[in-house]
Amino acid sequence: MVANTRHLDNEEDLHDFCDNCRDRITSWPATRWVRDDFTDMAEEEFPQILIDIDSIEEEFYKTGKFVKDEAPDPGRIGAIWSQLRDFAKKPESLKWKSWADDSYPLVAGDGSPVGYGGDKLLRSTLLSHSSLIQHEYSEKPKPVDLDLISIEQGEEKVYFGSATAAELDAICSVPWLDPTMESSDFAHAIRFETLPEDQWQRVVDKQRILEIRNFADGPENYLFNPVLLHVNLDQHDCIKVMKPLNGRGKLRVNFDFLQKRPAGWTDYVPKPGDKDTRPFWIIDGQHRVRGFGSSERGSNLEIPFVLMVTRGDDVPDTNLCARIFTEINTKAEELEKLHQMFMSYRFEMKMGHRNFSKSEDGRMYRRAYETALYMCSQPESPLINMIEFQKPAGQRRAHHLVASALNWVDIASKWFSGKSAIYHDLTSDSYNDEELFNFFKAFEQTCSAAEWTEGPRWQPGLSKNKPLLQFEGPFQSLLYLFPHLVNWIIGSKEVPRPIPIDVFAKELEPLIHVDWLSQALLGSPLTGRTNNNVRHLKMWMLRAIENGVSYSREEILDDRQESVPGKGIIALPSKPAIEVDDLDWPTPSMPVLLSAKAPEHTLSQTWMVTFHAPGMAPREWDKKAVRGAMDKNELAIEWSDIPEGTDKISVITYMINGIGSQRSDELSLKKN
Repeated sequence: MVANTRHLDNEEDLHDFCDNCRDRITSWPATRWVRDDFTDMAEEEFPQILIDIDSIEEEFYKTGKFVKDEAPDPGRIGAIWSQLRDFAKKPESLKWKSWADDSYPLVAGDGSPVGYGGDKLLRSTLLSHSSLIQHEYSEKPKPVDLDLISIEQGEEKVYFGSATAAELDAICSVPWLDPTMESSDFAHAIRFETLPEDQWQRVVDKQRILEIRNFADGPENYLFNPVLLHVNLDQHDCIKVMKPLNGRGKLRVNFDFLQKRPAGWTDYVPKPGDKDTRPFWIIDGQHRVRGFGSSERGSNLEIPFVLMVTRGDDVPDTNLCARIFTEINTKAEELEKLHQMFMSYRFEMKMGHRNFSKSEDGRMYRRAYETALYMCSQPESPLINMIEFQKPAGQRRAHHLVASALNWVDIASKWFSGKSAIYHDLTSDSYNDEELFNFFKAFEQTCSAAEWTEGPRWQPGLSKNKPLLQFEGPFQSLLYLFPHLVNWIIGSKEVPRPIPIDVFAKELEPLIHVDWLSQALLGSPLTGRTNNNVRHLKMWMLRAIENGVSYSREEILDDRQESVPGKGIIALPSKPAIEVDDLDWPTPSMPVLLSAKAPEHTLSQTWMVTFHAPGMAPREWDKKAVRGAMDKNELAIEWSDIPEGTDKISVITYMINGIGSQRSDELSLKKN
């Protein structure tokens, strides 16, 4: 058997290999490069692989020199790389030496690293998976001095100054929200307010950094709009006040914040739980700082900045930073919508028409967001870890997610708004989370009640072979069904609140034999994110529940069972018939009234009216005019609607649902 050995070329190759492996392992929950069926194993084995990587690096640097084939051991290197390949969805993406393509060394034309530190700067690297710029030094560089001028607005004081992009890049971090957090962990941290104060901004977009870097390389391109920074002086021993901040002042930033590693010093090691140690926060302008800071030309240009300074455990001022960040980016429409929602909820702000303040006006949106947090984080929840709360740039949505928090809030907020809403009463705040949980738990049980050979028709966390209602569009039908079912239950019987699981389950019995995994359903128009398919599913389930009969799988999937409550989930509405009122031709004072009763399982109705005149081509009545003449299931044709010379009018009506449309026979009106 041939040994699995891999040779590294030099010290730089060893460094890139180790950090690339760390970066992959640290970021895998967000980048999702690991095979879905290997995620549990990855959680178990990745910590040991990280230990092995550290051990290899430490052993090499003890020798102080690199000897090919001797240090580090090629067998151990090869074993680590093979393990990562075995975990990968696409093993071909982990070709040997692919780390050279995965990371972006930031170098000048002469090959020296771009950034602050002079000859003490060993390398600057844009890490591909975490989208973070890492600096490494042979020893700590000389301090950065910031000359400041104070500016006051009302009761707030800030400071104005300038520094090179390289200096700002070297001392500034971003209070970013960990993109690798599972949505259940995110929801739990928000619910119980355990999210650290330095986690609220979105991670940088690597592609934007590279675009701005290219812009900064242009000989006639400049950056004069200031970036916004924040620092808490009492949280960082590396910052000294050289001149008091009264009118004018000076701060000195030394590099004691760097972390020691075998080859020198760094501001970030890509390991789980490790943080960027640079003391200043970039509140607004992170892509500008990183983009110019990674450019040979741009890194030497002065960038103006506005600095907010706080001291001690100054949470209100920290929240002010976050609010300013949100306001700036919301108005500039740069901030991703899910992140806007998180920030607006966390800092009690407005997001367009959505008000997340702790006022009466903000209750509907705050409570709606909190129901999503609860359902996503509660143990044993049918929706645990299945709602998307953040969407890092450049990363595809995970397949196990069933809903975006944005869509969830827009639907669920209506449960709390208006006197007819199921949770309009403030006392419902004590039980609405549990009641929603009970509904989904009952639905989960309903999907397991029949003896399905392939398994239950609802399984939390599935990424593939998912039932219809675990896809994002169709899932919304359950959110729309929920308030109708609550009203149906409380309107028909005396029940405690929250409504118990067994009460919901009893009402959901007509859905027991719905095969949400059937190819007939998954291949039907009920998939996707259209308005009609969501409305159709909600309508069909509600009518089945109201009908109260549990039909067989075959009857439910029979597309010939048109307009039968509880049957024919993929059937068209039954064929409609047009009726005419007393007149069969309009008069100047009286229209002709046509009507067609909508069959069960009809979402909408439309009419097609065609005017016929001798010697002329038929003319179809304008659709906008038809809509204006409609009133529910009726159509009025006025004398003034008829073109001159018309002696016959042909009329067809269509009944529409999520599957398609069913047309009536053509009705002809003839002029006497």
